[in-house]
Amino acid sequence: MNVSNRKCVRTLARRSLRASRTRNLIAVLAIALTTVLFTSLFTIALSINDGFQQNNFRQVGGYSHGGFKYLTEAQYEALKDDPLIGQAGLRRFVGMPTQDPFNKAHVEVSYADANDAHWMYCDPVEGRLPQEGTDEAATDTHVLELLGVEPELGARFTLTFDVDGHETTQTFTLSGWWEYDEAIVANHVLLPESRVDALLDEAGVNPNAPEDGMTGAWNLDVMLKSGSAHIERDMEQILAGHGFQSETPPGSTIFAPASTGATPAPSSPADWTSRWWPPLPPCCCSSSLPAI
Repeated sequence: MNVSNRKCVRTLARRSLRASRTRNLIAVLAIALTTVLFTSLFTIALSINDGFQQNNFRQVGGYSHGGFKYLTEAQYEALKDDPLIGQAGLRRFVGMPTQDPFNKAHVEVSYADANDAHWMYCDPVEGRLPQEGTDEAATDTHVLELLGVEPELGARFTLTFDVDGHETTQTFTLSGWWEYDEAIVANHVLLPESRVDALLDEAGVNPNAPEDGMTGAWNLDVMLKSGSAHIERDMEQILAGHGFQSETPPGSTIFAPASTGATPAPSSPADWTSRWWPPLPPCCCSSSLPAI
């Protein structure tokens, strides 16, 4: 807008501001305080929401977007490179010690690669994850405390645990440890995959068809390229893209909260696991597949 008497308008504006200096200062302060107030409210709300999410993830035992449990090796290899998957992590459960001093603790012995260990909050604060071809193991301070072992790199400790119905006693060398988190249900003892395979061979367990359905099986945890907005849709699409299904006869497939443990975990709205079987032949309208 062109104003012919712009100089006059500016002069009047300056005089008006000077005449009501106190009122104008109060107005500026009110605007500034209101801005700070709303900024603080949004920051606090986001922080509280993030805190709830992190607590849920810790209770579930991990924060990957989703996972495919109890796969065969061929199924794992087929799924892990799907274009919808941004990052993949592998975990293979091998057993649980249940005798004293673990009769009141949930401890799982397994292999987890670097991605999966990170998503399960198993990042060593001292040392590192175990190396392949060694007798190393990494665990948390609570497991070491129960064993009466000082958290020192190179310390030796012995565990007795069940491998698909076969009891075994094994000695490991501590390669690293992390702090115990009371919010996480399961404690972990992480082994190299080569040691897991050796334990399965020793117990005569076929990881592609274990008797309990999970010992030695391949568990694929994923971070999706699209993020967390459409987790269930993307997980179903991954299955469909490889000729598998997420919903066929009742009881044959479920979507449930993902857990890094061998037992069901508390629910989390942002973490899903698909457990599935290959598609049934067209003639099979009902199924004798085991209910989950």
